[in-house]
Amino acid sequence: TIASVRDVLASLGRIIDEGHRAGRFHRLEPLLIQAGIIAPLMFFFATARLRRKMERGGAAGLSTLTREMVVDHLQRITLAQLEGKL
Repeated sequence: TIASVRDVLASLGRIIDEGHRAGRFHRLEPLLIQAGIIAPLMFFFATARLRRKMERGGAAGLSTLTREMVVDHLQRITLAQLEGKL
C-alpha cells in the first residue's frame, strides 16, 4: 500500500510540475491535492446509508447525488486549485 501511495504521489507531482512548466498550474503539494480528491470520495461512499436515512427524514434530493456528479465536482475543484482560481 505504501509503495502504491508513493507512486501515485510521484505521478501527481510530475503532472503538477509539467503543468507548472507549461504555465497552467501553480506549484502545490501533491499530498494535499490527493487528499482533496480522496477524502471527499471516501466520505461520499461512507455516507450512502446516512444519506438515504436523511432523505427519508425529509432532506430532499440526497438520493439523486451520483458518483459521477461527485467526481465531476472534484475534477472542477482540483483543476481550479491547480490553476490558482481558488
